[in-house]
Amino acid sequence: MMRHIRLVLALAGAGLLELSRMPGVLAVIFLPGSVLYVVFTLVMPGGGGGGGGLPRIDVAVVDHDRGVAAQKLTDALARMSVRVHTQTTDGKPIDETLAAKLVEKGKVSAGLVIPSDYSRRMYAFEEGGAPVELIVDETQPMGGDVVAGMLQMAAGMAMLDLTGDFLQGLTGRRLFGGAAGADAGTNGALPGEAAPVGGLIHVQTRGVAVEHGDYIPPRSLLYLVGLVPMFLLFNATGAATSVLEQLKAGGTRRILAAPVAAGDFLSAHLLSAMLISLLQVLVMYLLAWAVFGAPIFHFAGGLAVVTVATALATVGFGMLMASLARSPEQLNSIGTVVILAMSALGGSMFPRFFMPDWIKPLGLVTINGWAYDAMLAIIRGQGLAGAGGEVAVLVGLGVVFVAVGTKLLGRRLRSGPVVA
Repeated sequence: MMRHIRLVLALAGAGLLELSRMPGVLAVIFLPGSVLYVVFTLVMPGGGGGGGGLPRIDVAVVDHDRGVAAQKLTDALARMSVRVHTQTTDGKPIDETLAAKLVEKGKVSAGLVIPSDYSRRMYAFEEGGAPVELIVDETQPMGGDVVAGMLQMAAGMAMLDLTGDFLQGLTGRRLFGGAAGADAGTNGALPGEAAPVGGLIHVQTRGVAVEHGDYIPPRSLLYLVGLVPMFLLFNATGAATSVLEQLKAGGTRRILAAPVAAGDFLSAHLLSAMLISLLQVLVMYLLAWAVFGAPIFHFAGGLAVVTVATALATVGFGMLMASLARSPEQLNSIGTVVILAMSALGGSMFPRFFMPDWIKPLGLVTINGWAYDAMLAIIRGQGLAGAGGEVAVLVGLGVVFVAVGTKLLGRRLRSGPVVA
C-alpha cells in the first residue's frame, strides 16, 4: 500500500513540476478567475469600495398622488439603492411622456407612474386597487424584472413605515418601521431631454415603443446579441492559436519553401477563420430559430451585415494577438484574459445598466460593445441605418487589425524562427 502511495505522490509531483515549467498554461489556469473578479468588482456598483453591493438603478418617478403613501414608496426605493429622479437638470418636472423617452434612450432603467388615487387603494388585496405603471425597455428585460421586484419589496417597506407611523400616533413610540431617509441620489437631476405583476401592490408593466419602430424583440433574440461577439472572439483566438502551432511545428516553413508568399499563407488563414466563424454563428442563429422561435429571418439582412463586420473585427483581433504572442500557450493565456475582460465590459455577460456611469463608456473600447449596440439596433427595428455607425467602426477595426497583424506576422515568417 505504501509503495502505491509513494508512486502516486511521485507521479503527481512530477506532473506539478512539469506544469511549473509552463508559464503559459499556469496563466490560463490562474489569471482568468482573478481578472474576472477584478472586472466584475469594478463594473458592479458598490463592489469596489464602501456602500452596499446592490446595483445602482435609476428610475424616473411621476407622482400624481403626492400623498404620504406615495412618498413612502419612493423613499423605500431610495433606501434600496435606487436613484429616484423627478425632474431634469433645468428643474423641469418629469411627466409620463418624458419618463418613457428617458427609458427609450437608456437614461434610466425604468419609469414609475403613481396614480392619483394610490393612497386611497394601494394594495393588491383591496378591491379595485389602483395599479402603478412601470415603464420598461423591453430590449433590456433584466432591467424591468429587477425594478419590478424591487418595487414590490419597497411596497412592503412602505407598508411597515405607514403602520409604524399609525402606531406611533397612538402610543407615542416607534414600534417598528424606519424613517424614510433617502440617500444622496434621491430626486437627483437628469440631463434634459426636449400586463400586471403580482405582489403586494398592483404593477402594470408597459414596454416603451422603440425610437425607430414598435417591434419588441423576444428574449431568445436578445440573448444572442451578447453571446455572438464573445463567441466570435474565442473562435478567432482559437484560429490564431492554430497558426502559431503550425509555426512551432515547422509546417509553415515547409509551405513557404514552395512558391507561396507569406501574405498568401496568412490570407488563407484569415479566410478560413472567417468562414468557420460565420458558419458556427449561423448554427447558433438556426438553433435560436428552431428551438426558441427567435425571429431570425425577420432581421436576416441586417444581422448578416453586422455578423460579417463583427467576424472581420474579431478575426483581425485574433491575427493581431498572434503577431504579438511568442507561443500558442502565451496566446491562449493572454487571449482568454482579454476576451473575458472585454466581454464583461462590453455587455456580453450582463447588461450595462448594472454598471456605474464612469465605467459604461469603457464598453466602447471593446469589440463586444460595438457589436452589441449594432445587433441591438437591428433587432429593435432600426435597420442598417440605425446600426451604420457601429458597423463602420467594426469594419474599421477589422481592417486595422488585419493590416497590422499580417504585416507583423509576415515579417516574422520571412525572418526565420517565429516561436520561442
